[in-house]
Amino acid sequence: MHKGVLVGKDVLKLKGIAEWVDRLKGKAGVYSRTSGPYRVYLIAMGECPTGGYMVTIKDIRNEGKRWLVKVVFDEPQPEDIVTQVVTYPHQVVAIPDDGLQVMVWRLNGKSLREHEDLPVIQEAMP
Repeated sequence: MHKGVLVGKDVLKLKGIAEWVDRLKGKAGVYSRTSGPYRVYLIAMGECPTGGYMVTIKDIRNEGKRWLVKVVFDEPQPEDIVTQVVTYPHQVVAIPDDGLQVMVWRLNGKSLREHEDLPVIQEAMP
């Protein structure tokens, strides 16, 4: 991970972020808002019927003209034993608010060499 980037529980300590994540994690998508010196991104799979679903941040890097966040969405296989409870898989990252474009890529395929750009939904500050 890149210096100055926060991931996971560290992001939830930022003002208003824990409540924002709780409100949106049930809806699939990539959401963005600012908090202090950061742009915060919630990457959510939405409501899933069982355990075994996961959002994993594979890489976050500053490429000079943009930030690139690479994520993987995992789903349980039919033979997997999973908890029988509704889950809301998500990850949250905070990137310095430096004005650079931020791209979120979902990595696909067995080699994770393919990707798709995920659209980002801008959330206004409450």
